[in-house]
Amino acid sequence: MPDSNERNEPTPRRRFLQFAGATAGVTMLSGCSLLNQDETEFSATPYGLDPEGRQAFGFREVSQETVETTVSGEAAGIDANVTLTSHVAAYGFDAGTPDVVSWAVPADDSWSAAVISTPEPNIGGQQINPLSQTPVTELLTGESGGQFREALSLDTDWECGPERLNEERGRMLGRDAEFQIHTGVLGGDGRTGVAVYSSRVQAEGDTVIFGAVNRRRVPQDAGVGSACLTPQRPQDPEGDAPELPEQRLAVSEQIAEVLELARRIRNRAAPGGSDGTDDSNYFESLPDVTVSNVRLVQKVEQSSLSGSGNALSDPPIVADQPTAVLFDLTGSNLQDLDKKGVKVWILVGRTGSPSQRRLTFWIRRSDLIDIVTGDSTAAKFHQMARTADSDTDPPIFSVDPTSVTVRVTNPNGLGGFDTMDSVNKPVSNTTSLSTPLRVGFIHVEDPGATHSPRFTRREARQKNKNYTTDIDWGDANGEAANYDRSVRSSFEYLRRVFPGDIVGYKHPKEDPVVGVISENWTNLWDNGAGKDAWQARQTLNKIRTRPNFPRSDGEILTTGGSSRQNAIDLIDADTGGAFDIRVMILPKGTGGSNRANYFAAHSMGASGYHWGFKFAVGSLEALPRGDDISHATTTAQEIGHRFALPLYSGAFRRGGSDDLHANASLRSVGYDLTDRFTLITNPGVPDGSFSVDPPQVSRGALAPKRYPSYMSYAGGDKWADSKVHRYLANGGFSVGYSGGSNPNINTGAGAGAADLSPQVDDTGGEVQPVIEALALAVDGDLQFDTVVVRDTIPRDAGGGAFETERTDDTQSVEVSLLGPRNQQLVTATVPDRLHGSHGDRPHSYVGISLPFRESGVSLVAERAGATTSLNAITGPVRDAVGRVPAEGLRGGEETRERLRTDLNDVAAAMDMNRYGAAATALGERVRGPIADSVGEYDGSAADPSRADLLGLVDRLTRRLETIAEGVG
Repeated sequence: MPDSNERNEPTPRRRFLQFAGATAGVTMLSGCSLLNQDETEFSATPYGLDPEGRQAFGFREVSQETVETTVSGEAAGIDANVTLTSHVAAYGFDAGTPDVVSWAVPADDSWSAAVISTPEPNIGGQQINPLSQTPVTELLTGESGGQFREALSLDTDWECGPERLNEERGRMLGRDAEFQIHTGVLGGDGRTGVAVYSSRVQAEGDTVIFGAVNRRRVPQDAGVGSACLTPQRPQDPEGDAPELPEQRLAVSEQIAEVLELARRIRNRAAPGGSDGTDDSNYFESLPDVTVSNVRLVQKVEQSSLSGSGNALSDPPIVADQPTAVLFDLTGSNLQDLDKKGVKVWILVGRTGSPSQRRLTFWIRRSDLIDIVTGDSTAAKFHQMARTADSDTDPPIFSVDPTSVTVRVTNPNGLGGFDTMDSVNKPVSNTTSLSTPLRVGFIHVEDPGATHSPRFTRREARQKNKNYTTDIDWGDANGEAANYDRSVRSSFEYLRRVFPGDIVGYKHPKEDPVVGVISENWTNLWDNGAGKDAWQARQTLNKIRTRPNFPRSDGEILTTGGSSRQNAIDLIDADTGGAFDIRVMILPKGTGGSNRANYFAAHSMGASGYHWGFKFAVGSLEALPRGDDISHATTTAQEIGHRFALPLYSGAFRRGGSDDLHANASLRSVGYDLTDRFTLITNPGVPDGSFSVDPPQVSRGALAPKRYPSYMSYAGGDKWADSKVHRYLANGGFSVGYSGGSNPNINTGAGAGAADLSPQVDDTGGEVQPVIEALALAVDGDLQFDTVVVRDTIPRDAGGGAFETERTDDTQSVEVSLLGPRNQQLVTATVPDRLHGSHGDRPHSYVGISLPFRESGVSLVAERAGATTSLNAITGPVRDAVGRVPAEGLRGGEETRERLRTDLNDVAAAMDMNRYGAAATALGERVRGPIADSVGEYDGSAADPSRADLLGLVDRLTRRLETIAEGVG
């Protein structure tokens, strides 16, 4: 049987048929006269499927024919021959056309359709056209139906049937019509199950016949009995024909589409009809809707400079994150729609794919008219998502889309829908995030004379450190009074504005990092602030060295329904996790303008800061009441600085050479799809509760309000821009991402950016013993300030060149871990000065984080020809002992000095390669006093406990014993 998609277009022809009365089913008309004419001609009006109708249902016109049939007067019993001119339009189903709404066509199905219009002359009260009244069964099998079957590409080799299944009522050419359904099985080369849908009506002296055929292959080994199987008539279990699921045709599902297809039959000869003339006025009197500018949105789009027209490209769609479809609509004659409006179908994914999602919602007539007459679709969708009518909620979905189709349909009153317009949009700009953004929040408490209730003698906490005591914090006492509120608001804003999911950990306020304002031998502001950031990083990295971390009283903040344990696994290095970013919540003081907040205490005008070395970012705490949007956007900006450096260029940057901040006139349209479709209008986060205002009227219509970037210095409410959002999404929260393709996990660099230093940092790598140190560049020399040993992920594991955020005067610092024979075990190159988010404030710190190989005994740093070394065994113990406050040490400073003397003896033994003696001294002379003298105390998060000290001494003693066995 020929396939309908492979028909050859037949040429017009003249057919002469001599009908015998019984054969043709024509009533004899003996004795009738045709006014003595020798021949009479009757011509039908051409009809066919309207172009939009056939396209919407996936059909293409394969032929238009004019067929002339001559009925001889002798055969008809009349005095003259009669010529009947009929018109035949044949259609095949185009498998390449996207499926229409609910028009589920299996891959092994084929379809054909035809519209035949034939004249119906009435001569002497008699009809002489055999197509007018011949039963459909005979049209499907007999000679008189040849024209009908040929148009449908239908053979007559019926192995079973055709049986009349049932009938449905519908409309055709504005008239009520009966649609008959016949089913059967055709044999021949391949057995095919067939369902034939047909109807005919009389229209202005013509008979118009519509037919549609669905074919489906039947397996050769499937038996067929005397009856044809149908979904409506299950086979008798005791009958001789087995049940054949493959043969069953989805008649009940298809009839609605067939009825709708028949409603699309039109007069082809009418002005603007389908006879090759312009179709533009064909539906002039009908409601019409056109779809354009189809696009997917998630968080932000349409970023451009106000007044200049300079625009950024939209960011990629992040797979498996909440997504919505937006589009523009135009239309006419919309008042003729039912007030229910139009039904919109969103088809997400490849057509025909089992994973394709079909989502629907309604746009009520009044809302549709508002959109067409000026309201933005986004603003109207925002309103529709907030009505009691759930049918109008714009759909939100989370997939990895390859394409999206928007189809607007109009209910036809018969249970089906007319497609008004359909637009397919391929989706190629996508990315994915392998893990959530993992954020650790911690409270930083600054000292302040006698105003700090817990630490009144700060200067006694470390030898040779003179903490200032003249800062008046007022009743703030150096604490972030609104720490909890700040974390809630920052986290809520981040999860609304950043790409992907977020997992947060809020360290208890009762266990703060105690900050440092300044130190006695330098006035550089960053010596205190930078060290505070380093301490925050160390504290939040206490994953395995403190078995109770994350602390049970620390709050886990998650999105996406993660359990507390799943969230802990994501940040716990013991299970391969880590923090991507650490946020210090910094105090605001009340002691006057000069001491108004943490940054004022460091002689710096700022509300947030990103320090170099990737230690942590700082954000001044939120106010005790009102909206916390300013605090939240500050947090977002500082996190943005960590992952995207540099970021802006040309007119999009803040000005001059500041490529870290966006121009304040860079404005964007924002969305939040966390709960439902939300257009961002005046966003707020009062005490962690996210809110927006209704869309606003601009120039007489609802329109989106555009907001500056949280990466700018603009005042007021802020949202994301396309540039920073793209960097965060494409970079996958990888440090120092600078554009291009997804970054290399080992370097943090995109393809083609090999000059970036290989740095695993906190986003990958293996948990292992790590030695981390902080050194300061003072007067050309390096001085080691602090050193710790812990099990975590080394930041400088790969060594290499500088990080990207360096200043022009940065010096190269070569750091190495040496073994007992001065062999180089691990090496890395790091800079000694780095910019933070405020470019005029370079840092003088050198941050070191190296794998602590088993035989490592010395940490060496070389800068400008000068070498500084640190004992890698005694240094961490000395540092930890120095951080025990006096109130936690029995015997006070005398005990601390004795321990330092004993550690000097351990170091002296190591210098003489007497590692066995060094191990004994450390395990006995140092461990004993620590066990006896260090008690429980109310320390801060960065202070070591008794268990911490003993655990550190024990592991380093074992290292010395192992080295002694190897060295001899």
